[in-house]
Amino acid sequence: MIMTQSTRIETILPFYLKGTTVKIPESRVRIGAKAYPAPCVIDAINYMYPNLYGRVYCEGPPCEAIDTVELIQHIREYMRRVSKDVTYDMSYADDALSFNDACTIRWLHGGSSSFTLLMRNESGLFVRKVAVRSGVEGNGSEKLIREHSYVQNTHLAEYYLPVSELTIDNGLNMVYCDMPFYEGGDMAAALINGFDTDILFSFLETLFTSGFCGSYKSLAISESRNSFYSNYTHRFENRINPILDHIEFKSLLKKGSIHINGKRYANPAIIMREISTSPGLFEIFKQRVSVPCIHGDLTLLNMVANDKNDIKLIDPRGYAGGFDPLYDLGKLMFSSSGFSSIIKGHVKSRQRNGVFYVSIYDDRELTAFRSQLMDFIRNNKSLDMMRALEPYFEQRVLLFEAIHYFADVLFRYHTDKGIENALSCFLIGTIKLNDLYASVKGKEAAWL
Repeated sequence: MIMTQSTRIETILPFYLKGTTVKIPESRVRIGAKAYPAPCVIDAINYMYPNLYGRVYCEGPPCEAIDTVELIQHIREYMRRVSKDVTYDMSYADDALSFNDACTIRWLHGGSSSFTLLMRNESGLFVRKVAVRSGVEGNGSEKLIREHSYVQNTHLAEYYLPVSELTIDNGLNMVYCDMPFYEGGDMAAALINGFDTDILFSFLETLFTSGFCGSYKSLAISESRNSFYSNYTHRFENRINPILDHIEFKSLLKKGSIHINGKRYANPAIIMREISTSPGLFEIFKQRVSVPCIHGDLTLLNMVANDKNDIKLIDPRGYAGGFDPLYDLGKLMFSSSGFSSIIKGHVKSRQRNGVFYVSIYDDRELTAFRSQLMDFIRNNKSLDMMRALEPYFEQRVLLFEAIHYFADVLFRYHTDKGIENALSCFLIGTIKLNDLYASVKGKEAAWL
C-alpha cells in the first residue's frame, strides 16, 4: 500500500501492529496538531518501540533538523493514550512463521526484530534466522542482509557459521537464511557446562590475529571526537532517553545518586557528562586507532560450539570498515560480567522504598572467564600492537563494558516483556561506570 502526502500517526500504527509493509513517499506525519517529517517519525517509533513489527519506510529525503525531544514526547503521549491497543506480544507471528520446506521445533533466542528458529527437514536439524521487520537499529531485514553479505565475503569466513543463500519471500513478507545447528549452544552456556577455556582463548587469539592483521590506522583528533560521541555519549543518551517516561527510570535519573545494594552510586548521566566534557578524561578514553571490524557484537551469546569443541561466530554487525579495537573486547567483558546471566533469567532486580537491588546468580565460570579475559587483553601476543597504540586500553575496555549495559536497556525494555531485565542492565551499568570513574578521576594529570 502507498500513502499520499500527509498522514496521521493513527494511520501508521496499525501497519506496525499487523506486520504490514507500507511506503510513505515524501510525506509528513501528524501527531495531534503538529506535523513532522515522516522519516523522523518513523525513525523515532522504530527506536522507541522495536517490537512493533510492521515495516514502514519512506522514499523522502533524510530526516531534517527538528526538535527531537518534542517529537519523542509527542509520540510517548500518543502511545500512552492508545496503550490498550498496543501489544508487544510476538505470539501473533506463530502462524506467519510456518514454512513449506521444514517444520519448526522451537524458538531460540535472537535479536529484537529477528526470530531464530530450530527447524527440521528430511536432512535433519538446522537453524533458520528470520528478519521479521526492518527499521530497528541493529536488527531487521537490512541487518540480516548486511550480515549475510559479510559472512559470505569476509576473509574471516572460516570463523563464522556458514549461511545458506538469502531467501526474500515476498509472499510471507520475510527475509531469512539457514545455518547449521550447533548442539553445544552459545558459549556462555558452554562455559557454565565446563567448556575448556584454553580452547576458547586459542580461538580468540587466532581470530584477533587474523582479524586485525596489523591493519591499524591512526585517527585524526576530529575522528577521535566523532568516535567518542558515537560510541559513548550518543549510545548512552539515545538508549536511555526513549524510556524516561517509565516511572522507574524517571525517578532514577532525577537523583544525584542512586542507592543500589546498600551503597550509593553517582547518577550515571552525571558521570557521562563529566567524561564528555573533561579534556583529561577525553585523552584517556578517546580512540586513537581503528582496525577492520571482525564482528561488531562479539558476545559469548554470539559464539556457538558443537560436540567436537569447534567454535563458530554468529550474528555479526555486517560492517567491514574501520572499527574501534576495544569495542568487541568490551562486548566480551560485558557478556561475561552479567549480561549473559540477564538474558538467561539469572539476574533479579527490584526497587523498595527508594533503594534498588540487583542480585546476580553466581555463574562462577563466567566470573572466572572475565578475569582470564582481562589477562588475555593485557598480555596476549595477538593484541601487542593494540596495547602499544592504545595506552589506556584497560580503562577504555572497561568503559565499553559499562556503556554496553546502558545501550541494551532499550531493547530489554521492549523485548523481554517487563522492566526487570532493563532495570538490571541499568543498575549493573551504573555500578560498572562508577567503579571505573572512581579509578580514574583525579589521576588524569599523573597519567598523562
